[in-house]
Amino acid sequence: MSVTLSSTIVLDSQLSRDVSARVDGRLAPEVQAVIQSAMKLPLKDRQTVVAAIEHSLDDELPPLSPQEFREAWSAELQRRLDDYDSGRDPGFSEEEVQAMVEKLLGE
Repeated sequence: MSVTLSSTIVLDSQLSRDVSARVDGRLAPEVQAVIQSAMKLPLKDRQTVVAAIEHSLDDELPPLSPQEFREAWSAELQRRLDDYDSGRDPGFSEEEVQAMVEKLLGE
C-alpha cells in the first residue's frame, strides 16, 4: 500500500518557511491576482478550483508508504519545532493570526 502525499501537507522546507510570506501578502503580483479572482467566486466554484489545484499537485508528488509518510512528517514536525525553539521562526501572535484571518475573509 502507498500513500499519496496530499498537497495540504507541505514537506518541502522552503515552502514551509514561506508560509508567512504567502499569508501576509508578499506574493508575486500575478499570484495575488489569481487568489483575489478566485476569492470572488461563489463557494462551490472556489471548492472546484481548490480541488483541481490539489489534484494537480498530488499527481506530481511521489507516493509514500505509510512508514515513509510517518517518517517524513516526523522529520518536518521536528524541523518546525527546532525552528520555533531556536527563534528562527517565532510563529505568530494571536493578534497576527486574527489580522491574517480577517484579511483573508475581507473583513
